[in-house]
Amino acid sequence: MTSTNLTWLHDMRGTMQPVMDQGPRPTCLSCASTTVHTSLCGSARSAEHLHYLSRREPGGAGNLGSVRDALRDHGHAAESDWPYDPTIHEDVCSPIPPGPLGSALPRAAVVACAAPAPRDLLPMLAAGSCPIAIIQTTPEFHRLGTEILTMGGKALGFHAVVVVGAAQVSASADPLLSPGDIVVLVQNSWGTGWGDLGFGLMGPASWASMAKAIALISSV
Repeated sequence: MTSTNLTWLHDMRGTMQPVMDQGPRPTCLSCASTTVHTSLCGSARSAEHLHYLSRREPGGAGNLGSVRDALRDHGHAAESDWPYDPTIHEDVCSPIPPGPLGSALPRAAVVACAAPAPRDLLPMLAAGSCPIAIIQTTPEFHRLGTEILTMGGKALGFHAVVVVGAAQVSASADPLLSPGDIVVLVQNSWGTGWGDLGFGLMGPASWASMAKAIALISSV
């Protein structure tokens, strides 16, 4: 992904569902949560269903509390029963599919906390947990390619991504990266045209500047 020499400590890309493309819809948290829950369930879950449910909660869509309550109280339909539609306008509620959603929909617990330092993510990844990260995006993040994002920038909107790996810098000519630094690998929901086929690397300075919270999802 980058000319900087990295030693991979954890790389969960092969265990996650394919990179989603949320389109113009503000569904990043539903997409990120669905990506993680799918990895736990072993079968594709529906981001459309989760977004529909979270919109009905008091906090509304895009709120961690709404996602937590929806997954805890209602469960999560299969993607095949309620496919994601990137063309739906947010002013229009997701149409309920005509078919049944199945019984005993898998549920999950969500626990949120302040974003830790990159090194403190390592035990979570080692345990098989892929945290959802709530970040403040920057123009540089929007334009990210295969390089490592090493700095913060002008804060734009909040966004949710999934932490799917971490690597240690072994050598770098970049003055903003030092041997021993931990860089964070995230999976986005902007399609495979963003980053490196939908994945991006964040250095310690950009992570410290942009990451505001993480959420851990576990099956119940």
